[in-house]
Amino acid sequence: MALTKTTLTAPITPSQLVFGVSSTAAGFPPVGQIVNTPLQMIQIDDEFMFLVQVVSPNVIQVRNRGSDGGIADSHDINAVVITSASVGDFPAPAPTQSTVRPAFAPDLDGYGQSGAIQVPTQDTKAFLTGPTAQAMTLGAPSLSSNGVEMVITSQSAAAHTVVATALYDTGAAGSPFTTATFAAQPGASMWLVAQNGLWNVVNSVGVTFS
Repeated sequence: MALTKTTLTAPITPSQLVFGVSSTAAGFPPVGQIVNTPLQMIQIDDEFMFLVQVVSPNVIQVRNRGSDGGIADSHDINAVVITSASVGDFPAPAPTQSTVRPAFAPDLDGYGQSGAIQVPTQDTKAFLTGPTAQAMTLGAPSLSSNGVEMVITSQSAAAHTVVATALYDTGAAGSPFTTATFAAQPGASMWLVAQNGLWNVVNSVGVTFS
């Protein structure tokens, strides 16, 4: 078997067990078939859960939210949903590791519509997945979060913006800047490090600051 990818058609809450995906045509069992053995894993961002059944075309039911080292969390529209009928297609835990995703791994957050990016308290990778330009905001990091790293990367050909008012220290004259504008190309990214209540821009590709 192989891992297959679809996306959420609407945001979901941490306790939600039934939700829509863009397609169940590949990688999913027929409608109504209960999945008990073998288990079928579902991954959304960095959260793992298990498929119960396809309730109707493009609507699935899951159980055990926050399994295998993940945490039951909210996920935005267009968040990537990965699955396979073979659990073995997912990476196996490393020696001495008891879960698929270790506690020290970076947090993964997908954003599929305009809104606020959650200010991280641990190393985080945020993915902008909306098909059209998203207007995002990012607040100031806590002084207690010095050294926390955040990578924000675009997964779509859209000119997203991330406004962090007077928070981007880029090492260029005029810092701190307010607006990061992404080129309308997948892969446009910026790597930020929290320091003294600001975001130091360690590196960027296809992003301009103003």
